[in-house]
Amino acid sequence: MKKIKFHSIYYRFILFIFAIFLTSINSIDRVNKVTFDFKWLKVEYLNICFFVISIVLIWYFEFFTWKLYICKEGIYLKKIDLFVPFEEINSVSHVWFSSLGSIKHRSSYSRKSLVIYRKNDKPIVVYNISLLALYFIKKYNSKIEINIMSATLATLFNVLVNTWFLYRTFTDFNGMINYTELFIYIIIFIIKSLIPFIMIRIQNKIHGDYLEHDVPWYGWGNDKVIKL
Repeated sequence: MKKIKFHSIYYRFILFIFAIFLTSINSIDRVNKVTFDFKWLKVEYLNICFFVISIVLIWYFEFFTWKLYICKEGIYLKKIDLFVPFEEINSVSHVWFSSLGSIKHRSSYSRKSLVIYRKNDKPIVVYNISLLALYFIKKYNSKIEINIMSATLATLFNVLVNTWFLYRTFTDFNGMINYTELFIYIIIFIIKSLIPFIMIRIQNKIHGDYLEHDVPWYGWGNDKVIKL
């Protein structure tokens, strides 16, 4: 039985933060050589450190933190040792859960998650799972309803925004931005912040009021779903 394992993708957020820091340092260094109090600390060393950290994080998350696997028969969830056959699944969605303002997660990171809606039991939310899981589910069982279009568009938007932000940081970092660029940043941030709420609202309208964000005004205890 062929199994496709999926791992936590949280390391991507960690690498993105490192990448922002490193691209900023490299950009500043091109304009004015960066000097540190420690003679051994140079920009070149930071680049090497980032590369090593990236390899270690990817290696660790890929080999030691797999959360589920998908096969022709269904989905296996490692944490609770549960196999859910496709016959028991009504629908599967890929959504973002906002942590903006959360006490538990002190960042604006939106957890890209897989929601498995079961026919006769609580839905299961698996946090930090790649969108590719949705495609493999559709491949193995084309009859299951999925939100592949909206989830793909949201992911593409996120990738484009992050890539553009890193590119701008690397190519034109001078510590100052004009009003037009600042306005664009604000609009993009607002749109990106609203995407999780729109996705959850749509899914709740379709499947029932099961999903909640990890933000203060939603509360902290949602026992309507199983969280993994």
